Amino acid sequence: MQSISRALKCISFLRTKPLQLSPPVSATSIHHCELVDEEIIPGYNPKHYYPAKPGEILADHYQLLVKIGWGAGSTFASLIFTRPFGRYRWQTERLVALKIINNDNPKGAYHERDIEKHIKRQTPLHRGRPVIRNYIDNFEVADLKLDNILITFESEGILPKFVKEQAAQSMQSKPDPNTRRVVYRCHNDFGPLDSSGLGNMYPQITDFGAATLLGNNRHDGTVRLGTRPIQPDHYRAPEVVLGCGWNFSADIWNLGVMAWNMIEGTELFKQVHNAKGNYDPKAHLAEM
Repeated sequence: MQSISRALKCISFLRTKPLQLSPPVSATSIHHCELVDEEIIPGYNPKHYYPAKPGEILADHYQLLVKIGWGAGSTFASLIFTRPFGRYRWQTERLVALKIINNDNPKGAYHERDIEKHIKRQTPLHRGRPVIRNYIDNFEVADLKLDNILITFESEGILPKFVKEQAAQSMQSKPDPNTRRVVYRCHNDFGPLDSSGLGNMYPQITDFGAATLLGNNRHDGTVRLGTRPIQPDHYRAPEVVLGCGWNFSADIWNLGVMAWNMIEGTELFKQVHNAKGNYDPKAHLAEM
C-alpha cells in the first residue's frame, strides 16, 4: 500500500489544477437596495440558500464557475456550471450543471434524491430514457449550519466557450447587508443559437422535485392512483381537477397543453381563474 501511495504522489503533478478566476471588481457591484434573482421571491430567507461563490470547490471535486439560474424553496436552487478538477491531464474534461437544493425542506430534498436514484436503477433500454436527464452524483455540504444536498447533472459538451468567457470576467454581485452572504446575478445569455444542430436536439426532463412514485396494487398489479393535487393551474388534467385519482395519463395531458402553448404562443385554457385570481375548477372544466 505504501508503494502505491508513493507512486500516486509521484504522478500528482499530472492532475489538473483549479481554474484561476478573475477577482471581483467594483464595476461589477450591484447596489445593495436592488433585489437580485432569488431575493425577489416572497418570503425569501438567505439562510436557506447555500452561499456558493465562483471559484469555490465542493466535495474536493467540483469547482463552481458561473451561476446560470435560481429557484424558490427546496425544488430549485442555484444552477452553476462546474468543472470536475483533479482528473489527469489526458482525461477528457467535462462540464456539469450543479443544482443546490435549499435547506429549509430536508424531506423534499431527500425525496428528490431518492427519485433520481430510482430513475437511475431503471433499464437504460426503456424508450423514454433518452428524454430524461438523470443525475451523475449527489453529495451534502455542511457549512454555516447549512445542510444542502447538491445534485450534479451531466452536461456533455455544453457551451464550453460560454463558461471560459465567464471564468475570465467577474460576475455581478452584492453582499447581503445582514448576513454578508454574497448574492450573484445569474448569467444565462448563451449567445446566438447555432441552428445547424437543431435537428439533433430534443427536450429533456431534469427536475424531479415534485415527482411521485406510483406503486402497483398488491392484488391485481394495477398502478395505484395518486390523489393529492398536482400540476400548475393552466395545465391541470381533468382527473386531477375532479379529484378522482390520477396516474401517468395526467403527464400526457400536461405535455399536450404545454406543446399547444409553445406552438401557439398563448394559453389553451384562459378561464381557469376567477375575478380574484384564485383557481376556479368549475370554469376550467367548462372551458375544456
